[in-house]
Amino acid sequence: MASNITSATAQGPRGYQEDRYVVLDGSSRSLLAVLDGHGGAEVAGHCATRLQTLGDDLPDPDTEGGVRGMVQILATETDDWDSGSTLSLVTVAPEAAIIAVLGDSPVIVMDMDFKVHVSPEHNVRTNLAEREAAIARGGYYSSGYICRGNNGLQMSRA
Repeated sequence: MASNITSATAQGPRGYQEDRYVVLDGSSRSLLAVLDGHGGAEVAGHCATRLQTLGDDLPDPDTEGGVRGMVQILATETDDWDSGSTLSLVTVAPEAAIIAVLGDSPVIVMDMDFKVHVSPEHNVRTNLAEREAAIARGGYYSSGYICRGNNGLQMSRA
Protein backbone atom coordinates (compact mmCIF):
# COMPACT_ATOMS: atom_id res chain seq x y z
CA MET A 1 0.00 0.00 0.00
CA ALA A 2 1.39 3.42 -0.93
CA SER A 3 1.36 6.21 1.62
CA ASN A 4 1.21 9.92 0.84
CA ILE A 5 2.86 12.07 3.47
CA THR A 6 2.86 15.82 3.87
CA SER A 7 4.38 17.81 6.66
CA ALA A 8 4.29 21.36 7.92
CA THR A 9 7.39 23.39 7.22
CA ALA A 10 6.48 26.49 9.24
CA GLN A 11 7.88 26.22 12.74
CA GLY A 12 6.72 29.52 14.17
CA PRO A 13 9.04 31.23 16.65
CA ARG A 14 11.07 28.12 17.50
CA GLY A 15 14.01 26.94 15.41
CA TYR A 16 13.19 23.22 15.50
CA GLN A 17 10.30 20.88 14.69
CA GLU A 18 8.36 19.31 17.58
CA ASP A 19 6.03 17.18 15.45
CA ARG A 20 6.53 13.58 14.36
CA TYR A 21 4.75 10.98 12.24
CA VAL A 22 4.91 7.21 11.92
CA VAL A 23 4.01 5.07 8.90
CA LEU A 24 4.29 1.29 9.27
CA ASP A 25 3.08 -0.62 6.24
CA GLY A 26 3.12 -4.34 7.05
CA SER A 27 1.66 -7.31 5.27
CA SER A 28 -1.08 -7.92 7.84
CA ARG A 29 -1.62 -4.43 9.26
CA SER A 30 -0.60 -0.82 8.86
CA LEU A 31 -0.18 1.85 11.49
CA LEU A 32 -0.31 5.58 10.83
CA ALA A 33 0.27 8.17 13.54
CA VAL A 34 0.68 11.93 13.78
CA LEU A 35 2.11 13.49 16.94
CA ASP A 36 1.90 17.25 17.50
CA GLY A 37 4.57 18.07 20.05
CA HIS A 38 4.04 20.78 22.67
CA GLY A 39 6.71 22.39 24.81
CA GLY A 40 9.49 20.37 23.19
CA ALA A 41 9.94 17.36 20.93
CA GLU A 42 10.79 14.78 23.61
CA VAL A 43 7.36 13.17 24.05
CA ALA A 44 6.47 13.20 20.35
CA GLY A 45 9.88 11.72 19.48
CA HIS A 46 9.71 9.05 22.17
CA CYS A 47 6.20 7.99 21.17
CA ALA A 48 7.07 7.91 17.46
CA THR A 49 10.03 5.65 18.18
CA ARG A 50 8.05 3.38 20.56
CA LEU A 51 5.12 3.00 18.14
CA GLN A 52 7.44 1.34 15.63
CA THR A 53 7.72 -1.77 17.84
CA LEU A 54 5.04 -1.37 20.51
CA GLY A 55 2.43 -3.42 18.63
CA ASP A 56 4.82 -6.38 18.70
CA ASP A 57 4.70 -6.34 22.52
CA LEU A 58 0.89 -6.66 22.74
CA PRO A 59 -1.19 -9.82 22.19
CA ASP A 60 -3.91 -8.04 20.19
CA PRO A 61 -2.55 -4.86 18.56
CA ASP A 62 -5.25 -4.84 15.86
CA THR A 63 -8.19 -4.57 18.26
CA GLU A 64 -9.65 -1.69 20.21
CA GLY A 65 -8.12 -3.16 23.36
CA GLY A 66 -4.72 -3.38 21.73
CA VAL A 67 -4.83 0.25 20.58
CA ARG A 68 -5.96 1.31 24.06
CA GLY A 69 -3.03 -0.67 25.44
CA MET A 70 -0.58 1.17 23.18
CA VAL A 71 -1.95 4.54 24.22
CA GLN A 72 -1.87 3.59 27.91
CA ILE A 73 1.76 2.46 27.70
CA LEU A 74 2.79 5.71 25.98
CA ALA A 75 0.83 7.80 28.49
CA THR A 76 2.41 5.99 31.44
CA GLU A 77 5.93 6.31 30.02
CA THR A 78 5.60 10.07 29.44
CA ASP A 79 3.20 11.18 32.20
CA ASP A 80 5.77 13.16 34.20
CA TRP A 81 7.65 14.67 31.27
CA ASP A 82 7.69 18.46 30.81
CA SER A 83 6.84 18.38 27.11
CA GLY A 84 3.68 16.82 25.68
CA SER A 85 2.08 15.69 22.46
CA THR A 86 -1.20 14.98 20.79
CA LEU A 87 -1.64 11.58 19.18
CA SER A 88 -3.80 10.68 16.21
CA LEU A 89 -3.33 6.98 15.45
CA VAL A 90 -4.95 4.54 13.04
CA THR A 91 -4.25 0.83 12.76
CA VAL A 92 -5.57 -0.76 9.60
CA ALA A 93 -6.06 -4.52 9.48
CA PRO A 94 -8.02 -6.53 6.90
CA GLU A 95 -11.11 -6.57 9.14
CA ALA A 96 -11.20 -3.01 10.53
CA ALA A 97 -9.53 0.31 11.12
CA ILE A 98 -9.09 1.26 14.78
CA ILE A 99 -8.68 4.97 15.55
CA ALA A 100 -7.37 6.74 18.66
CA VAL A 101 -7.31 10.51 19.05
CA LEU A 102 -5.79 12.30 22.02
CA GLY A 103 -5.85 15.99 21.29
CA ASP A 104 -7.20 18.20 18.57
CA SER A 105 -5.84 16.57 15.41
CA PRO A 106 -8.88 14.74 13.99
CA VAL A 107 -8.78 11.61 11.87
CA ILE A 108 -10.98 11.50 8.78
CA VAL A 109 -11.89 8.10 7.31
CA MET A 110 -13.97 7.10 4.31
CA ASP A 111 -15.57 3.69 4.70
CA MET A 112 -16.38 1.07 2.05
CA ASP A 113 -19.72 2.78 1.38
CA PHE A 114 -17.95 6.11 0.80
CA LYS A 115 -19.34 7.54 4.03
CA VAL A 116 -16.99 10.03 5.68
CA HIS A 117 -16.33 9.73 9.42
CA VAL A 118 -14.61 12.52 11.37
CA SER A 119 -13.27 11.83 14.85
CA PRO A 120 -14.33 14.06 17.74
CA GLU A 121 -12.34 17.18 18.51
CA HIS A 122 -10.82 17.15 21.98
CA ASN A 123 -10.11 20.87 22.28
CA VAL A 124 -11.23 22.53 25.51
CA ARG A 125 -11.77 25.85 23.77
CA THR A 126 -14.46 24.46 21.48
CA ASN A 127 -15.75 21.29 23.15
CA LEU A 128 -17.41 22.22 26.46
CA ALA A 129 -18.20 18.62 27.40
CA GLU A 130 -14.50 17.76 27.08
CA ARG A 131 -13.57 20.81 29.14
CA GLU A 132 -15.93 19.79 31.94
CA ALA A 133 -14.61 16.20 31.87
CA ALA A 134 -11.00 17.44 32.12
CA ILE A 135 -11.92 19.66 35.08
CA ALA A 136 -13.65 16.70 36.75
CA ARG A 137 -10.35 14.76 36.40
CA GLY A 138 -8.49 17.43 38.36
CA GLY A 139 -7.53 20.04 35.76
CA TYR A 140 -8.51 23.68 35.72
CA TYR A 141 -9.38 25.94 32.78
CA SER A 142 -7.42 29.17 32.28
CA SER A 143 -7.17 31.45 29.22
CA GLY A 144 -8.18 28.74 26.75
CA TYR A 145 -6.08 25.96 28.24
CA ILE A 146 -6.72 23.03 30.56
CA CYS A 147 -3.98 23.01 33.17
CA ARG A 148 -2.40 20.59 35.61
CA GLY A 149 0.20 22.28 37.75
CA ASN A 150 1.94 25.02 35.78
CA ASN A 151 1.51 23.46 32.32
CA GLY A 152 -1.48 24.08 30.07
CA LEU A 153 -2.85 22.43 26.93
CA GLN A 154 -5.83 23.04 24.68
CA MET A 155 -6.37 19.29 24.39
CA SER A 156 -8.57 17.73 26.99
CA ARG A 157 -7.39 14.12 26.69
CA ALA A 158 -3.65 14.70 26.48
